[in-house]
Amino acid sequence: MKLALFSNASFLQPNVRLGLQQLATEWAKVGHQVDYFSCPTHAFDFMSPSRRALWRQGWLGVRQHVVSDNLIEHFLRSPFGRRRFWWRSHRQIKLYSQFFPKALSRKKYDVCIYDVCYSSLNVPRVDASRVIIRLNDNPGGFIHHMSPIVANWFQDTLKNNKVDSVWPVSPSLANWALELNGKLQIDILPNGVSLDAFTNHRASSP
Repeated sequence: MKLALFSNASFLQPNVRLGLQQLATEWAKVGHQVDYFSCPTHAFDFMSPSRRALWRQGWLGVRQHVVSDNLIEHFLRSPFGRRRFWWRSHRQIKLYSQFFPKALSRKKYDVCIYDVCYSSLNVPRVDASRVIIRLNDNPGGFIHHMSPIVANWFQDTLKNNKVDSVWPVSPSLANWALELNGKLQIDILPNGVSLDAFTNHRASSP
């Protein structure tokens, strides 16, 4: 299958591996073609030490990185940043994804999966047979830095049946989604744990 995955963290950040990154890696291992989209950068992100490498790929580089066989990360650009300061109107939702590559918009995917992150605002640019939201967080929990305009966009996708399935990572998130729309197709898929990433506590010092 051809999969499009939208999440926050980048594979260029070696110490970060979030849920959809793990899933992307595993699906690629078993032979699926995976296009992974990390959080977009805007023109002034070169000023941020933590985002400079992503900015360089998105604005100066080839805009994609081969992570492994069958897995490519694409570096998206945005016309403005993620902070609430930049958001003034609902019209900006569509503007945020205006730089999405046209070649990838013409590509036909079997499945598109996205979670609660700014990269997901590009999902409407993708042509996919099935669209799934991996509900890893309640967008209302990010209001201290995420604009209510963006948080409401996630809620509206659930209220208005713009997804084929919802994959909440907990029963509480499943209940929250069903309160928005009782007709949603819900499958609870808890976060997994990579046990080899942890030190054996018996071999470690106190």
